[in-house]
Amino acid sequence: MRTDELKELEKLGFELSDLLPRLEMIQHASEAVTALNRKADNTTTAYFATKVLSNIYTQMQKLSAEIDDIAFKLINFEEEAE
Repeated sequence: MRTDELKELEKLGFELSDLLPRLEMIQHASEAVTALNRKADNTTTAYFATKVLSNIYTQMQKLSAEIDDIAFKLINFEEEAE
């Protein structure tokens, strides 16, 4: 395996290790806000909870797309190496 290929694999690995904790954080925040929202009767709290959940959903979509892109590159990298 060439040095530039190894560097690209290392870069992709670092990108994945950066994305996965962010995705987990968003998931935990989403669960917490959902739990708080279920107990709240206050209209303002419900509004902000909905807004936060919407933002979390958007970020999860972006992170999922980044993960898919990296996975695609890794799969193609393995095929090119063979």
